Amino acid sequence: MKKTSNFFKITLIYFVSLVLFVGVRILFGLGFLSGVESSLQDIFSSSIIQIGIMFLFPFLLFTLFFKKKPKETFSSLGFKKISGKAVVICFIIGLIAFFLNIAVSSFFNGIIGAFGYESGSGSGSTDYSIIAFILNVVTVSILPAFCEEFLHRGILMRGLFNSISVKHALIISSLCFGLMHLNIVQVFYASILGLLIGFVSIVAKSIWPAIIIHFVNNFVNVYLNFADANGWLFGNFYDGLNSLISGNYIFALIIIIVILCALIFALLRLILELLKVTSFDSFKNVISKIKGSLNKEVVNYQTNSEVTETDYINDIEPILVNNIVPPKNTSELFMPDNYPKEKVSFKSKIFLIATIFLGVIITISTFIWGVL
Repeated sequence: MKKTSNFFKITLIYFVSLVLFVGVRILFGLGFLSGVESSLQDIFSSSIIQIGIMFLFPFLLFTLFFKKKPKETFSSLGFKKISGKAVVICFIIGLIAFFLNIAVSSFFNGIIGAFGYESGSGSGSTDYSIIAFILNVVTVSILPAFCEEFLHRGILMRGLFNSISVKHALIISSLCFGLMHLNIVQVFYASILGLLIGFVSIVAKSIWPAIIIHFVNNFVNVYLNFADANGWLFGNFYDGLNSLISGNYIFALIIIIVILCALIFALLRLILELLKVTSFDSFKNVISKIKGSLNKEVVNYQTNSEVTETDYINDIEPILVNNIVPPKNTSELFMPDNYPKEKVSFKSKIFLIATIFLGVIITISTFIWGVL
């Protein structure tokens, strides 16, 4: 009996998750639980979509298809510890990603707007209490950051490393991430954000940076919306931005271009610093394991005294840091692509094709609806 390909299994998991996601969205769109308070509806739908469809369901299928224990599953999908410095770097990258998202979404909204697209107004929430803020942080920032990254940068991207190149897995996961938003307005910037998040995850050799960046991006948006309604710090951010753009257009354009260039430069420097930090962390873990595996104490032969593990690490740290060479080109930022590859047949690609087809059809439908 012919063995089912890894590519087929991974894309099957993702396709079924997408179908379930679309089904739940349709169900709630048709008025499911319409008699329940809107805030409770949001909590219930978010729990089903994020926890159920994007985390538990693909997690169970992955463990079933690949016969892995839960701990092995998390490890293979990139849940590896990162240092405190790496966490701080990822938080800053998340802030930069938020501002770059504004630029990208504004650019593409202008393009689709030129074709006559008008976004639906929608009623939106009118509850800006502290309780509502906390619920939004959980349902819009925390759950999507963990569950969506688990599905896209974990199951899909890392799951495909054994089938195709790391670069192609990054592109596919980013495109699917954009299409899963099922909205012409979000598909562009979500795909680009997916590229950034996935790339940083690959550089850091862990999925946690992706989760942190995703969380920060969503959290800042939630905070600014509530800050505007409640008069909190930076509550006039969007008003100030609109005022700048609607003033002297040429001057505003120059300022925005300068700021974007500075943000992109800072982003690149942060990614390189993250690579340096995570590379050193990898070296340090190796050293710790070597130290732990020694059958005798490490001895300083100059002083004939025992050397503790902390001293051992501290002595070798500057040597490691000074000898970590920055990459000469972008290809060196990617993890070594030493994964065994498989020959992906058309049959193995069927669920990926179905996924993209379904996502594109729904996204185009939202565009047509906005034009009409």
